[in-house]
Amino acid sequence: MGLGPYPRIILARKPGGSFPTNFVVGQDGGYRFLSLRAGLPTYFGQKVPVQPDQQYRLFLALRSPDGKGAIGVILCEKLLLYSANCRETTFRSRIPGTWEDFGAAISSSGLDEDAILGWLKTAGRIVSV
Repeated sequence: MGLGPYPRIILARKPGGSFPTNFVVGQDGGYRFLSLRAGLPTYFGQKVPVQPDQQYRLFLALRSPDGKGAIGVILCEKLLLYSANCRETTFRSRIPGTWEDFGAAISSSGLDEDAILGWLKTAGRIVSV
């Protein structure tokens, strides 16, 4: 089915009364944004290189129609399909329908220090966000 029509097809079939999260790129004035319509939990993963013992600052704007929206960001070591040694932060909307600015720091200190399965260390510092 491909990634594009997947949400539409699942919504049409409505498995168990649940529906997947839908996402659309929109525009508000001069700003483009990613709109997520909550349904089943959604995970977006991206591998990024990080440097050891650094503080990474995250900034984003969040708007939720009911003021109950949230976005979680997780920084982990990644080995094939598995994540380990994670750090996370969550941004929660408070004001319905209003863009709110958020920022947080996530440290890379300690990433790539723990051995996986007792003997294997991750190669490089590839993380999932």
